[in-house]
Amino acid sequence: MTKHIWEKSYAPPVSWDFPLPAPQPVQKILQNAAAQWPDRVGLDFYDRTFTYKELLLLASRVATGLQALGVGPGVHVGLHIVNSPHYLLCFFGVLLAGGRVVNCSPLAARRELEYQLADAEVQILITMGLPALYQQASVLKGKARLRKLVICRLEDFVSTELSRSLVGAGLERSVTADEVEFAKLIDNDGCFTPHPLGPLVDEVAV
Repeated sequence: MTKHIWEKSYAPPVSWDFPLPAPQPVQKILQNAAAQWPDRVGLDFYDRTFTYKELLLLASRVATGLQALGVGPGVHVGLHIVNSPHYLLCFFGVLLAGGRVVNCSPLAARRELEYQLADAEVQILITMGLPALYQQASVLKGKARLRKLVICRLEDFVSTELSRSLVGAGLERSVTADEVEFAKLIDNDGCFTPHPLGPLVDEVAV
């Protein structure tokens, strides 16, 4: 018999009473999961699943792309993202790059977002091409310490048809010349396909 009602949704052998691991960098959680369960599904998003190995590979690509933009120790990166694979990948990607994550609510009003970015000294903001988010973020470029936007699109990880059914055709904004497209940010060895046709290929296989 479970002691807490929420334990009913836990898959065996997960238990509320599991001992906490020893203190470690947060990014080690993903690295350890990829080493221990590389082929297990770690994320399920609509018509796309990601194994832990794939998640670590993509997060590492994010880290490499962010380092090329100058992310490292002392650099604050804001995440202004809806519940999509981008959030998980960018969260770990920033940490792997050595930067600091600043979570920004996608529901924040413009003045609230502006305050968050200034107060946390955010230099790079990762947001979505969705109008509700992009319109709030784009007008803040150049204010406080914000110098660069990275734009994510649902079509980075789901089919065009599914993306359009979720947000409507043509609603996601294209990037401007001074912005960075997420798909290009992580395409640092030419192997990433924005519209996935199958499992990701790792560097060893290439």
